[in-house]
Amino acid sequence: MKLLPNVYMVDSPTGANCYLICGEGETTMIDVGMGRNAPKVSALLREADVPVGGLRNIVITHAHHDHFQAAPFVKKAEGGRLMVHELDADHVAGKKAMPKHHGGMRVVFWLISPMLKVTPVDVDGTLKEGDVIDALGGLQVLHLPGHTVGNISLYSPSRKVLFCGDTVGNRNDELDVPFQYKFSREECDRSFERLAKLDVEALLPGHGSPIIHDANEAIRKFAAEHVKK
Repeated sequence: MKLLPNVYMVDSPTGANCYLICGEGETTMIDVGMGRNAPKVSALLREADVPVGGLRNIVITHAHHDHFQAAPFVKKAEGGRLMVHELDADHVAGKKAMPKHHGGMRVVFWLISPMLKVTPVDVDGTLKEGDVIDALGGLQVLHLPGHTVGNISLYSPSRKVLFCGDTVGNRNDELDVPFQYKFSREECDRSFERLAKLDVEALLPGHGSPIIHDANEAIRKFAAEHVKK
């Protein structure tokens, strides 16, 4: 499904929203979803006329299963370098367990744990604050911890497009924190404040519907309501 010039989204993804950038720099997937989502990623690549082997980058916004479980299957079928922030890389590669979930979410994730098994996958490159990916006029890596220690968003200043991962989500047309699961509330607040300072026309979240126009107002309203004073 085409959202913007050179930007596509997997229709009805299994897991998190997954985005494709092609035709403007290196062909790049941002998140790939749960394991069963891999065929949908391949179908999206064909829809966008990307040949097998034409995928250059697979960027994972953070080390939660619903964003990267399909990564080994997508890499095998389509190629591409798998990249993730350096602080989440060992979790994606299966070298470290993720920190325990908080409160009631611990029970939820225990119940769905059979669905969250991950095939180990090699991380081909690590990312950090200030890195730029050659896609969509230059995608800036923003390290926005809080949801996880290595949580990132990707921002195109020239296009005013923000791929925010799970930094924020869109729930019933209101921005919110996905699943109310936060590694650090204090770091979340600092990350929200950073988002509010960006100039964003289109906000493409990890969960919920994209906001294609005038996203600034929604982001600033969210930050004003959620940051602890």
